[in-house]
Amino acid sequence: MKPYHSIKFLFLIFSMMVTMSAMAHVNLKSPKGGETLDPGATVKIEWEETIAQVTQNWDLYFSTDGGKTYEALKLDINVKTLAYDWIVPSTATKEARIRVVEDNAGDDYSDESGDFTIAGTSTASEKVLEHIDITLYPNPATNYVHINTSQSALPIEDVLVSENLGRKVSAQISVREHITNEYYLAVSNWPPGIYFISIVVSNGVVVRKLVIQ
Repeated sequence: MKPYHSIKFLFLIFSMMVTMSAMAHVNLKSPKGGETLDPGATVKIEWEETIAQVTQNWDLYFSTDGGKTYEALKLDINVKTLAYDWIVPSTATKEARIRVVEDNAGDDYSDESGDFTIAGTSTASEKVLEHIDITLYPNPATNYVHINTSQSALPIEDVLVSENLGRKVSAQISVREHITNEYYLAVSNWPPGIYFISIVVSNGVVVRKLVIQ
C-alpha cells in the first residue's frame, strides 16, 4: 500500500473510532428509527448512560432531514432525568430523528435515532372522535382562547399544548362553564407562532391547531 493511501486509511479508522467512542457513552433507547408517529401523539423519548461520566445535564434535539440539521427540543434536562414526554409536531417527514447529548464536565457524548416517519395528519385518535364537536375561538388569538364543546361532548379531562417542534407549553384551563360548555385558556404570555392543542377526553384525544399573533 502506498504511503499516501496508508495515511488516508489510518485517518479513516481513527475518525470511525472517535465517532464510535463519542456515541458509546450514552444510548438512545426510544425512538430507535423505523417508527411511524402521529401528530399530536405523546411519545416518550428515553435514554441511558452506558459509561459513567461527570454529567451536568442532558440536551435533546430534533431533525426533519435525516440529521443534516437539528433544532433544540429541550435543553438542560436534569441529570437524573432519563425520559421526556414529547408531543409529536405536525411536520410531515420520513427523515425525522431525535438526538440526545450528554453535557459533561469534560467531553460531551451523544446518540441519535435512525430515521422515523411523522405522518401528514393524525390518524386513530382523531378518527375515533370525529363525532365530537370541539372548536377554538378566536383563532388567531392574542389574549385568551375559548374551547367550546357541543352539548353531547364528553367532559374535557386535560389540555396539552405544544409548539411547532413538539416542545410542551405550560397551560392551565379554567373551570368549565356548564351553561355554555366552554373552557378558557389564557395565552397572553405565549410567543407568537403555531401551537397544537391536544384536548383529552375519556376515549381519546382531539388535536386542534391554534395561531397566536
